[in-house]
Amino acid sequence: MRRIVALDIAKGFAIICVVLGHVVSRGTVAGAEWYSLLKTALYSFHMPLFMSLSGMALGLSWRHRSSWGQVSELVKSRIRTLMVPYVIFGLAIVAGKLILMRFIHIDHPPENFLNGVLDIVLYPAMSASVFLWYIQVLAMYFLVFPWLLQYNASKMPWALLGISIILNQYGWTPLLNMAGFVEYLPFFSAGILMGQNWGKIGATILAPRYSIIWFFLFSLAIFYNGFFEILPKWFIGTLSIPAVLSIAQAVCGRLARFLEFFGNHTFSIYLMNTIFIGLAKALLFIFIPWRDAYFIIYFIILSVSGLMLPVLIKSLLSRNCPNVSAYI
Repeated sequence: MRRIVALDIAKGFAIICVVLGHVVSRGTVAGAEWYSLLKTALYSFHMPLFMSLSGMALGLSWRHRSSWGQVSELVKSRIRTLMVPYVIFGLAIVAGKLILMRFIHIDHPPENFLNGVLDIVLYPAMSASVFLWYIQVLAMYFLVFPWLLQYNASKMPWALLGISIILNQYGWTPLLNMAGFVEYLPFFSAGILMGQNWGKIGATILAPRYSIIWFFLFSLAIFYNGFFEILPKWFIGTLSIPAVLSIAQAVCGRLARFLEFFGNHTFSIYLMNTIFIGLAKALLFIFIPWRDAYFIIYFIILSVSGLMLPVLIKSLLSRNCPNVSAYI
């Protein structure tokens, strides 16, 4: 894959947004209204941005295969890389929550093990491991897109973009998370097109000199959404893409290295951040009230735990269990 540093930086920003949004999984915190505003802002764009960056990575890395058999091998490899950790972590989360809920506070525990497992398979967006839904949807995209790109890499992303916009005009079942599959399909398709044409758009409409314009439009939408009227997620999400990618090309120095570092550990952080946030929160509940100014302590510790502990686990496994590390 052709390495684009701006993509790594953008992914770093996106995964930080994901982690910050997971600090409070449900409800609000008394006396911490500022976090509610932050979470509203984050959830208005962070997953459309994340999906578009995932599509962009595919667009950048795609090459025509010499046979359909090679496409089949690619699909099997990507599905295995995504679904093995999805299933293992999903089962571990269900079992872990059922055990730990007897001793400490646990967010969104399953009714029982069987129902928890069925939800992981049939209703990922409503399961005890709901945060893993992105991995399941991404796996579904990799069941579809490589075949279409092999058939016609230049036309099929445009066709899927158009079809997906039409599909979003209708309601979709949560079964197998078809609702999520359809909702983010335009962003994944658009991301592929950006990856395929990065040399042009990265030097023109997404060039650093235009970052202030994109940032202003994006910030204006976030402000209006938070203080006046809720705007559609697709609208703010769409504005976030050029804003983040143009700024990602402009940043440099320590900030660029900081974001790039987390961008290079995106999958590990996405896979494990909620687990470590939940464990850290359960321990802090014993000593610190979940309210008012105390929440600042939670916010800092949970954010750092969600970002750094997955990186630490990945690093340890890379050194000692490289075969396991390949899946996280």
